[in-house]
Amino acid sequence: MVAFSGGLDSTVLLHACHRYSPQKAIQAIHIHHGLSPNADAWMQHCIGQCHQLGIPLVTKKVAVHSDGTGVEGAARHARYRVFEQTLPEKGLLLQGHHCDDQAETILYRLIQGHGVRGLAGIPSRRNIGQGELFRPLLAFTRQELELVAEYWQLSWIDDESNTDPGYSRNYLRHRVLPAIRARWPKTSSRISNAGRWCREASGMLEDLARIDFESCRVGEQADRLLMSGLRLLSVPRQYNLLRYWLQCANIELNENKMQSLVDFIFGKSPEGIFKIHDEYGIGVHRETVYLVKSCHDIDIPYQVWKFPGLVNTPFGELRAEIQEGEGQAFLLTPPASGQEVTIRMRRGGEKFRPAGRGGKCSLKKWLNEHHIPEWERTRIPLVFYDDVLVAVGDLALDSAYASKEQGYRIIWRR
Repeated sequence: MVAFSGGLDSTVLLHACHRYSPQKAIQAIHIHHGLSPNADAWMQHCIGQCHQLGIPLVTKKVAVHSDGTGVEGAARHARYRVFEQTLPEKGLLLQGHHCDDQAETILYRLIQGHGVRGLAGIPSRRNIGQGELFRPLLAFTRQELELVAEYWQLSWIDDESNTDPGYSRNYLRHRVLPAIRARWPKTSSRISNAGRWCREASGMLEDLARIDFESCRVGEQADRLLMSGLRLLSVPRQYNLLRYWLQCANIELNENKMQSLVDFIFGKSPEGIFKIHDEYGIGVHRETVYLVKSCHDIDIPYQVWKFPGLVNTPFGELRAEIQEGEGQAFLLTPPASGQEVTIRMRRGGEKFRPAGRGGKCSLKKWLNEHHIPEWERTRIPLVFYDDVLVAVGDLALDSAYASKEQGYRIIWRR
């Protein structure tokens, strides 16, 4: 699938695919952003080009809403959301970014103060949705693509916004880079080479972060790190590990936010949650750093569970798996006929008889004894048979409903 805007680079790419890969099932996609009065005409141009080549074209209209990244950034986010939704499983999306685009990107990120990961520039390949994105023209300059287009007698459109120096990328493209190229003609290729070195350095930093992650993680839990391990690292390696850890959860922090996070983690007595955004926060409890989902508490007093099937709760998936006991771990006995199985969140005052402990105790006391972090206590799904608390997430069972012979293992995917 070719991302076809109708501009020079995507036009050359589309025709190259048609000329040199006729046996392949080529498809194109055009995104109508609605930002230009000429957007309808551009879409018609693309429809005509694809009809002439016999290439199926998918057209999608998107609404561009400002998300704090400016019009360019918002349009890009809207465009890539459509790509992810449209690309089939194991599909390949081709984009026409060229060497000059790469130079602009790296220079712009340099001005913004990016590190080596940002200065690596535009990747030639990466995953997108269920497929892969590939940019085969990154080795060619715009001038070379113009020569190809003229030789093939192609027609393309020029987006008038691409000449507006009010946009930062356009200012670099039309004011800054031409002046630099006048003195150093190979500027684009040299900057692209620098980006390649940064990609190598970024890859090595990621390899180092993986090593440090394995030494700091808590068992198989990917959402928590040991403070004792973090303290053994130099400050740059601490930052590198934390960035990697957050990026694994698709979280990117700017420099100021990262500094605030580090100050929070290594503070004298960090309390509560360091809020990253509405979906994630960071907590510190008993020398362990936690990545916490859903930073706000959701009050779900009652949720019916069609036991033992999969059920989605506000804080993860819950299911029960039948198992034969081995005389060690406790398993949950099935509900009696007619008993209603529900999931509730903690409201206070709950009591149960923890299996293996003996005697009745409050849920609050049990949570304190087992050092469950404060922020997690209101997020643990409590399983009830009618009005009897029988399971505390996947952490504990009531002794009256626990068996070492046969029963169900509660699986809570957070």
